Amino acid sequence: MRKHIILRLRASMWLQRWLTLCALTSATWVRAETTTVSEYDPAVSPTPPTGPCQLVEPTRVACEGLLALDEVAPSIPEESWSEVTTLAIENGRFLTLTLDDLLDLPSLHTLVFNQSQVSRWAVPTRKGVPAVSHLVLRECWDAEDQTLSLTRKMMLGLKGLEEIQILDCLLLNLEFSVLEAEKPLQLLRIEGGSLVCKNGNLWMLFWLESGQISVSADTTCFRHTTSLGFSLSFDGHPFLRIMGYLKEAVRDCPRVCSCEVRGMKSNGMPLQYAACEGRGVTTLPLTLPRFTSQLYLTDNNITDLDTLFTNENYRNLDHVILKNNQISYIDGDLFYNFLKNRSHNIHINLSNNRLRTFPVWALRKVHEDGKDTNLTIYNLVQLRGNPWDCRNCSFVEEFREFYQELVRHVVDILTDVAEIRCGERDTALDEQEEEEGAEDSHAGLSFLVTSPDELCPPESSTFLLKDAIYTILAVALLVFVVGLSYAVHLSKKRGQLFQLLQ
Repeated sequence: MRKHIILRLRASMWLQRWLTLCALTSATWVRAETTTVSEYDPAVSPTPPTGPCQLVEPTRVACEGLLALDEVAPSIPEESWSEVTTLAIENGRFLTLTLDDLLDLPSLHTLVFNQSQVSRWAVPTRKGVPAVSHLVLRECWDAEDQTLSLTRKMMLGLKGLEEIQILDCLLLNLEFSVLEAEKPLQLLRIEGGSLVCKNGNLWMLFWLESGQISVSADTTCFRHTTSLGFSLSFDGHPFLRIMGYLKEAVRDCPRVCSCEVRGMKSNGMPLQYAACEGRGVTTLPLTLPRFTSQLYLTDNNITDLDTLFTNENYRNLDHVILKNNQISYIDGDLFYNFLKNRSHNIHINLSNNRLRTFPVWALRKVHEDGKDTNLTIYNLVQLRGNPWDCRNCSFVEEFREFYQELVRHVVDILTDVAEIRCGERDTALDEQEEEEGAEDSHAGLSFLVTSPDELCPPESSTFLLKDAIYTILAVALLVFVVGLSYAVHLSKKRGQLFQLLQ
């Protein structure tokens, strides 16, 4: 099928060229009829072109609209074949390329393709093919989406290259093996265009340091496919700068984590994350890549958050995911100092830990600071799935009052409020009541949206009556004791103590 298409395209092009040749020949005859015999000189008579290529210099051939390389030699004088060193092709469309088609140009060492479709180079099967050492690709592609991929399979038939220049191309894939396998390669030069910015291309930075690669400052990034929106992608950002971020993320990543730069934020900073999930981590890592903004630590055994609040490496974070750990205490002062005066919001997910209480005052102060500075705070902390101590009525009432204040100001500092529920009793103080068969009726209640009287009801009148009875009995006993003491005192004074005792 492909061969049939090629034949049809060739036939169409040759028909167009034949019609052009006929028109040129007719024009020449007309000029010849109007020229006197004395003026006619066969040596300077114009020679119509015989193919798509022209010898523009003694060593350089320029071609237009080629479909196969075997069209080059027949288009130029045979006596110049051995002198040609450079072949430049404009608007070519090649499904397969092979040096076998250039066997008649033994001195050829440079191939230049401009605005052309270049595909796989087939391995030559004939001896004596030219030793091409320089390849230039300007605005070229090999796929329908106008992207170019230089893979080992594609370049298999073009060995011995010393220099490759890629100019203004959308380079989707450049395999390291293409360059590593060709030992003579001395320089890869990339100017303009775009490359995919990914960790798989970090090898290019090492080649840059050794001088084997040259990348211009105006070369940008693009992603062929991405789940991120355009506003967060690498598209249009300088390739060298983005690759520097990628290199730094890999170099400074903690051993138990994997780090990656996913895109660029609107403030020009990289969207960088570190994933340390399910690694059996018991403490927070002491170091992070400097631009890390998202830290994932789900499913570990972390108990202490002081590092999060005090380590300068954590100042750029805007997402900290600590679900399913063993955190049971949060220092309110450290928590507040970490949150105050931040230039951006932060979301801390503390779901499914072992928190019984929380420094609500710190959340309240952060909220008040936000009102004073007109800084909108949202999705600050997620607390679902913790065994909250609903028997601590002062904590419950303080937390509920703060939540009601947030509702009045329409501020979403807390998320999943309905899932913040009372936990089971698990303290030593509850052991006696558990032995007596007492039931924890509060477990599972969503205490921020539950009636206050249901969790911490006011003391009933029964308890008030009992207290009154105890008070009256105590007063009566006190009166009796005072009266008895006074009677003894009088009897002793009158000498009647013995009679009183009788």
